[in-house]
Amino acid sequence: MNKKVSLFLILIVFLISSCTKDDPNEIIPIPENIINSYIFMGHTYASNTTIDERLESFNFTPFQQIWLGGDICAETTKDFSTLIYLDGIFDLGNSNTHWTLGNHDVRNGNIDWVVDVTEKETFHAQFFNNITLLVLNTNLNYGGVDCGKINAQFELIKDVCDTIQKSSHLIVLTHNVVWANIDDEMMVEEYANTVNSSILFRCSPDQNFKESVFPLFENVMKKEIQVIFIAGDFGQNATSYEFITENGMVFLGSGIASDVPYNEQFPTWGLPDKVLVLDHDTLNQGISWQFLDLDLLKIDI
Repeated sequence: MNKKVSLFLILIVFLISSCTKDDPNEIIPIPENIINSYIFMGHTYASNTTIDERLESFNFTPFQQIWLGGDICAETTKDFSTLIYLDGIFDLGNSNTHWTLGNHDVRNGNIDWVVDVTEKETFHAQFFNNITLLVLNTNLNYGGVDCGKINAQFELIKDVCDTIQKSSHLIVLTHNVVWANIDDEMMVEEYANTVNSSILFRCSPDQNFKESVFPLFENVMKKEIQVIFIAGDFGQNATSYEFITENGMVFLGSGIASDVPYNEQFPTWGLPDKVLVLDHDTLNQGISWQFLDLDLLKIDI
């Protein structure tokens, strides 16, 4: 009798399992969202000590990374209180906030304030979500050439490019458009606020970006790791820029021009300001990007 009961129970379990298998009405748990979003904002200043008011109350919660493209305030490092103000908005010390310094950020000196508040060196690398992020300081020439730091930054770039293996992408943040003369078809001069192709990236021998480090990034592309450059010195001539080489290397530019009287002289006056948002499919290791209207983005979020 016990044997028959056991067989009967096994049969019941089998029938139940068979009925529920591939049931179109079955509720299947939804996998965790695999799309991470990163936001890049350049040329954000509205005054010496404030940023565009739309960004002051912006909700950054949906973004896993915040990337600042430089020229955050017009006189960012004149008063320490400005750094405290920016920290309250961007959480500068967070490991997911990164800032490539612009000329307006460094022209008052006090770079040690930036290092203290951000808890990061002004040029550094971070690995996350199978991406390597390389944040560069393109203003080490400002007010006098600092060859010690220029060469240290060169060694960082070289080390990253020589050793990178597992990343699907290498993303390089700069303020200045140091890559403007890489390709004759780029026409960056028509879009960027200024073009700074001559900035030193190595001392003794003195070499600019194209001469010293661009070949290193080309070697990264040969490893089938896509390189994406993003610069923040845009907004006054154009709010966005995009160029992709034949081998898939990407160059992006993004900056805003706040609705302040000083910017009336520039072509973008009265046009919608845009910020750059990158969406990262962490499962398929793909990155896409959009230049989104700042006003609409604020409404949507």
